[in-house]
Amino acid sequence: MTKRIVVATWIIVVIAFVLRFYNYNNRWGLAYDQAHDALVARYALEAGKIPLVGPFSSAGAFQTGGEWYWLIMGATALHPQSILTPWIMLTLLSVLFVYSIILVGKELIDKRYALVVGLLSAFSTAQIAQSVNLTNQSPIALVSLFAIWSMTRYVKTRNKIYVFFLFFFPVLAATIHLQGAALIVLPVVTFLFVGIPPLSQAVLGGLGIILPLTPILLYDIQHKFFNIRNM
Repeated sequence: MTKRIVVATWIIVVIAFVLRFYNYNNRWGLAYDQAHDALVARYALEAGKIPLVGPFSSAGAFQTGGEWYWLIMGATALHPQSILTPWIMLTLLSVLFVYSIILVGKELIDKRYALVVGLLSAFSTAQIAQSVNLTNQSPIALVSLFAIWSMTRYVKTRNKIYVFFLFFFPVLAATIHLQGAALIVLPVVTFLFVGIPPLSQAVLGGLGIILPLTPILLYDIQHKFFNIRNM
């Protein structure tokens, strides 16, 4: 049965890969936001700069964190000769999401459940469409999945390292795009069920909050707390 599960897993991943890369040249998008973010990342690489903040949020006059630009910069640096490199990176992350949700599904319930959620995500029209859309909403699915995994691992093991990730991933998601802020419900629900963590774990949780916010804090210290005030 284990071999069948492994084979089924890789079949699902291959399906996800094919559906996301099929007719790719006619599907990847180059709207204003995508072009802007790709150019900012290229300029940052050429100028040797690290952006501390990202695009302005549609929710108000404040900016997200620079992590979104870092992701595009990392992809662009691998193959700067191609315009498509950041889009391909994003599509590969969408395939990684399918594989990861299978692993998380196995952790949550069992192997059969893992295959079901993996198959649903592989054929998800929303995921397929978003996989070629270079906007900062796109990585939120994968970061959210890591947050759910962290919650599951902490509930099962009570290992303090997962407290760090339980706060790190929701805050990271929020700094990439504000819709990720909804993930803060995960640590709240977790500690409602398992109780308040000891001080050593709380410190790790605080570190998980501060680390993704550091770029914005560094920027705001130099700019009269522009983003924090407008949030």
